[in-house]
Amino acid sequence: MSKKVKNITLFKHSGKVAHRKLGDETLLVPIDIKAGEKHGVYTLNSTATLLWNFLEIERSVEDLAIFVANEFEIDEQTATSDAEVFIEDLISFNALSVLERSL
Repeated sequence: MSKKVKNITLFKHSGKVAHRKLGDETLLVPIDIKAGEKHGVYTLNSTATLLWNFLEIERSVEDLAIFVANEFEIDEQTATSDAEVFIEDLISFNALSVLERSL
């Protein structure tokens, strides 16, 4: 009997941005900018800062969605959609690494 392998995509801080908390906000600043990459400062509000902190270790979209749903008492579908948008935004800023793992 063979085991089925399940692939999962995980996300965590990329190490390509410096981050600094100022008041209720967190600023993300690129460390090493290459041609064609976005640059400038990315500002996270207090809610986004909470999510950013949650992604200090490897997490899946599902992990983040469950965290969002529980923290803000919203339905799972809305939480998943919000988590996906947040992750996509941070990937486009090179703030998150995308990792593939097999389970």
